Amino acid sequence: MKSLRIACPTNDGIILDSQFYGCKNFKVFVVENNKLVDTYLLTPPVYKHGNMPEFLVAEKINIVISGPIGEATLNFLKQHKIELFYGLEGVMVDLIRLYLMHDLKSIGEPYNHKNYKEYIK
Repeated sequence: MKSLRIACPTNDGIILDSQFYGCKNFKVFVVENNKLVDTYLLTPPVYKHGNMPEFLVAEKINIVISGPIGEATLNFLKQHKIELFYGLEGVMVDLIRLYLMHDLKSIGEPYNHKNYKEYIK
């Protein structure tokens, strides 16, 4: 039986943080047979350009649910076969529930250096 690990950036363990790189933790939801079986927190390394996606790859994350995200991060995660849902907000367990029902969809477009200020609040 294959487990999926879904990582969500968070500061309080409940709400999805809007800052992928500025979050305090990633809450990981472990899913087996389309059912949530476990959760745990991962503390990311101190920010250094590009290290967050590498951290998630090393932690064997399969899916990331995030707020706004940059094109470079999106491309890195895709390259490492990590599925990404972005542009989202809200209570993480609600987002996981939508994922399990196959109703979770990304919103908007990833940001780049030209449109960064539109996406970051």
